[in-house]
Formats: sequence, C-alpha cells, structure tokens
Amino acid sequence: MKRNLLPRSLKRGLLAVPAAALMLGASHAAQVGINIQTWWPQYGGPTPGLGLGYQTTGWPVTATAFGLATSEWTSTPPLDGYSAVHTNVVFGSLTAKLDAQNPWASGIGWAGGFASAATVTPGDDEVTWGYLDDTASGPQITISGLRAIASDYTIQTIAAISGSQDSFPDITLTTMGANIQFLDYTNGTYAAVSGTVGTSTVSTVYTTLNGNDSIIIKAGNRDSRRSTIAGVIVRYTPGNSPPLIEVNPQPPTGQIFIGATFSLSGLASGTPTLNYQWRKSGAAIPGAIFPNYTNSSAAVSDTGFYDVVVNNAYGSATSTVAQVTVLDVTAPVITKGPASQTLYQ
Repeated sequence: MKRNLLPRSLKRGLLAVPAAALMLGASHAAQVGINIQTWWPQYGGPTPGLGLGYQTTGWPVTATAFGLATSEWTSTPPLDGYSAVHTNVVFGSLTAKLDAQNPWASGIGWAGGFASAATVTPGDDEVTWGYLDDTASGPQITISGLRAIASDYTIQTIAAISGSQDSFPDITLTTMGANIQFLDYTNGTYAAVSGTVGTSTVSTVYTTLNGNDSIIIKAGNRDSRRSTIAGVIVRYTPGNSPPLIEVNPQPPTGQIFIGATFSLSGLASGTPTLNYQWRKSGAAIPGAIFPNYTNSSAAVSDTGFYDVVVNNAYGSATSTVAQVTVLDVTAPVITKGPASQTLYQ
C-alpha cells in the first residue's frame, strides 16, 4: 500500500528563503546515521499546530530507526524547504558537506495532505519525512576525516519520494567509482517490490589505511525514478591509522629577498594526536611544530630543502621536499619617486 505523499506541483507555491544552518553531532559508535530535517517557516513558522509549522523540528529521530538507536542518529536542524543547501558540517573528527538545490518532504504522516497537521510514527518515519531533493544535478553528501576514527567502513543510504515509482536509481560513491543499489523498504520489511521508501544495499567495505579519507555520496537528478537522500548510515570499525600526508609543501612563489617573509604548508590525516615537525635539509627547526611554517625575516642561510614529518602513536610520515632560495640581496626600495610636470604642446 502506497504512502500518502506530498504532490510535487505544490512545491512551486512555496517562497524561497535563506538556507538554514546545518550542524551534526559527534558520535564515536560503530555506526552513525545522518537524518535530514525539513520545514516551511512561511506556513506557521515555529508555532506548533499551524499547518506545516506543526513539524517545528523537522522531524528529529526519537526512536530506533532502520536498526540504529536514537543515540546513533544525528538530526540536522530544520532546513528551509525551498532554499539551497551548501553547507560544511563538522561532527566529531569528521566533516560532512551537504549540497542540494533544496530539501523537501515526503509527506509521510500527514493526516490530511498539504498544510495539515503532521504526526509521524517515531523511528523510520522520522528519518524518511525529510530529504535532500533530486532537482537540478542531484543531491550530494561528502564525508571526510574517516582516517581519524576508522580502519574500514561501509555506506548505506535511505530514500523517500513524493509519489509512487517502480524502483530507486543507484547511488554513486564517486570517490570509489562504485554504485550501491536500492531495495524498497515497505511497512517495515525489505523487499524487491515498488514502494515510496527505500534503503540501499550496504556498500563494499572500504579501508582508510590506503589513503581513503573521504567518500562522496551522489544521487542522480530527477527522471522517471526518484533519487533522493533522506538519510545516510556509516558503519565503521574503529581503527588506529598512522599519519598520511594529504597536502605536501610547495616552494614559495616569486623571489625571496633578505628580510622577506615566506610560508610553507603541509597537512596530514590519521588518528589524533598528530604531531608536526618542520625540517630544513634534514635538521629539525626549533618551534616549527604546526601544519604551517612561516619565516618572517629570511636570511641567506635559510636557503635549503624543507619538509615536514608527522607522527602519532601508530607511525610517522614525511612529506616531499620544497626548495627555498633566499637571494643575497635586499628587496628594491624606491628612494625617489617621479615628479609631476606641466608641459606645453
């Protein structure tokens, strides 16, 4: 039996307002879920009981949903239903970047259709009520920082739609060049039948030890089928990753004169705590223990090959070298400027 869902044609009647801020909470469990919340402040605002404003929180997850306990779910703040979402979110050691033309709602739990008071069943319905919409180029979630907490992980996504369909399109895991397929989830049961809610199959296991620090979860744009993201589940094995150099230092651009300032940058991933030590020609530079190194008064003796060594409790990594050359001259100085003149033709 199909759910009663929101007609797409009504979307055109909503007014665009600024995108809501987005925050995800930290979690160090073996599995974590992200739940997309949606609301329309122009229909009742934060006052309970007035049309769409009844769902003043979107909905958050208040009961076990899709096998995850409440504490394992992170619900976004309510996202305005007709505003673009382009948000970087830090949660724990991870960062999630959400991109979509707008969020939307499936209408699951609405008693009388559009602008009617909504009551959802705690759990699965709370997750599938709101989603990142499949308009434009399709929604995308990029999760990075996995090496800090995991040795390996899998991805599973949840979809819901505003109408019936035959099946959900695949989700592309762009970073890995792989797809995960959907099974429908109807009345609490997984089945290869048509429905308005779907969960993807669980992805293959990806390891973070070979440098896979991020995953891009990409849904297709709208077609005869629907490809939305109502939620994402990341299951991971807590791991202890040695440092991996993500950004190598690059030689400074332009000429460096005596007394000038030059800077170098390097960045590593891995299990905290990461300790940085910059070196010149293999010798440690006292006090240079941060991802960025700056010399504010260069001397000829600062000419050399620079690299950074990063270590934690599980190993170390050394960047490539960046050559720095300090010229044995001071920078040119203008001692007398041009004088104004008045000339006759």
